[in-house]
Amino acid sequence: MYNQQTVCEKPAEKSAGQSLASQQELLEGLPHVLTLEQAAQVLQIGVTTARSFCREHKLPAIKVGRSWRIPKAHLKDFLNGAGLDRGGE
Repeated sequence: MYNQQTVCEKPAEKSAGQSLASQQELLEGLPHVLTLEQAAQVLQIGVTTARSFCREHKLPAIKVGRSWRIPKAHLKDFLNGAGLDRGGE
């Protein structure tokens, strides 16, 4: 079973400028499908912001009832820049 403490321990050790490599290391220990809260923790954003990203299709996610689920592969793509709008670049 997934231990929520795993997500909470690592980000506390990192500064606000957490590197892409350390974010991907954090993903390694997570399940294949993350809750909205887990994804927000990895991205170091608020749950409300993560929910907005899902609703606006900035972060690919699946709605299950009233909850959002984010496949780990989609979160990796988002971290690698595939989900970011670069404003005309």
